[in-house]
Amino acid sequence: MRVGSAENRLPAAVLATVCDHTGGSGSYRLGRDDLERAIRLLAPARACTDLEHPNLVAWQWLHADLAPDEDVVAVFAADLTDAAGDRYAAALLAAVFAGRVENPDGTTTP
Repeated sequence: MRVGSAENRLPAAVLATVCDHTGGSGSYRLGRDDLERAIRLLAPARACTDLEHPNLVAWQWLHADLAPDEDVVAVFAADLTDAAGDRYAAALLAAVFAGRVENPDGTTTP
């Protein structure tokens, strides 16, 4: 599982384009062709050497290992407290918050 962050939103925008995701929480199955399209759309970002591109690398590895009849799931979580009834969004949020502890002073311990 690869969880993106708000630091670089381009990979999420690319996936949203490929999935036709327009907002809110949701999950989408992507086949090899869909993942290849996402890689092709994100690849020009490599020209920016000031940033690392871990999503692109992860997608390339995933694509290389994906059988022709297999799918992957892209998940968007609009609200980190509500999975909106989507089981994949719930799994994503569980992974994001695994092991985190909310402290009485308002801080969070990862």
